[in-house]
Amino acid sequence: MTTKAVAPGQEIYVTSTAIGHTRDRVDDELKAAISFVRSLVGTVGVEAPGFGVLGEMVLGGTYDGMCRWADSTLGQAEETVDSWVGALSIGERNWRAAEKHSAVRYRK
Repeated sequence: MTTKAVAPGQEIYVTSTAIGHTRDRVDDELKAAISFVRSLVGTVGVEAPGFGVLGEMVLGGTYDGMCRWADSTLGQAEETVDSWVGALSIGERNWRAAEKHSAVRYRK
């Protein structure tokens, strides 16, 4: 993700379109990145006798535990991103309604 610097004295306005764009990027880019990293966890297993007999007794269980922890943590991150997408969708809808209701209407 990239950010643009604001020129001094320039004002920033939030719009429903900007919220929707942010939601799309979170869903398309952030979630995809987390899912990709989570898919890599399954590829880092060390088969016996990778650590050796002594190494397996000392490190094997801990290493497997860390792999399970990483998978669980990244799964929770995916769920969190899904909740952000839902919240941003609601925010976009509410902001759009506020924009619509704050529009000036002229009568003839």
